[in-house]
Amino acid sequence: MALDGKLVLYMTGKRDYGIMRVTEVNNGGGVYIKFNYKTFRTYESDVLQHSGEVVNGGERFDLDTGGSGAGGNDFFLGNAGQKRFKVLDNAKFYILPN
Repeated sequence: MALDGKLVLYMTGKRDYGIMRVTEVNNGGGVYIKFNYKTFRTYESDVLQHSGEVVNGGERFDLDTGGSGAGGNDFFLGNAGQKRFKVLDNAKFYILPN
């Protein structure tokens, strides 16, 4: 399923919830995904929000902290020729139909 332009509901591995709007996907030579997201962080009692986030091929991303780290990453974006989007650390993603 193509992700470009989709709304995605998610639950992170830390049981935070959020919504992501995928704005651009490149599956060619320079694999990347661009998105806007908002994570409602249960244990920190605040909201983490970013627009124009870019994750390049070969990178992991943590929706709880807004970056990549040694552990707790929620998804991995593979390089060209690999499985492109892999869910990590018990996160869950629900792609909504348009």
